Amino acid sequence: MLMPVYNAADYIAAAIGSVLRQTYQDLELLVVDDGSTDRTEAVVAAITDRRLRVLPRPRGGIVAALNAGIGAARGELLARMDADDIMTPDRLARQVAYLDRRPGVVACGTDYELFGSMSGRVRMPRTPAAERMGVGT
Repeated sequence: MLMPVYNAADYIAAAIGSVLRQTYQDLELLVVDDGSTDRTEAVVAAITDRRLRVLPRPRGGIVAALNAGIGAARGELLARMDADDIMTPDRLARQVAYLDRRPGVVACGTDYELFGSMSGRVRMPRTPAAERMGVGT
């Protein structure tokens, strides 16, 4: 699991907790701290779990943080989420099972639900054609 983070002290503990509580437990959570200047580093350091690894780096932006994380990841599969997201407990188990059943598939995604000051469900494309058009079907 790859999680880039920049100044997310208010959200990062809940995001990390949702990853570590997954029903699929065989995971590494790589938090790439992209030069945070708030309490993010201290919040993450307070979480003790052998599956959590932190990669601190100077501020370079989300693309640089993601590329650094991809280069440092150790797992066979790579999942990604933002530092202010919460995962449902079975997300990884369902995605790994999907990929295991379909060896020709190289990527999968998920719908997402907004929370906090926003609400609603965002449906992601369901077919390759819809993906190319950028349309949820």
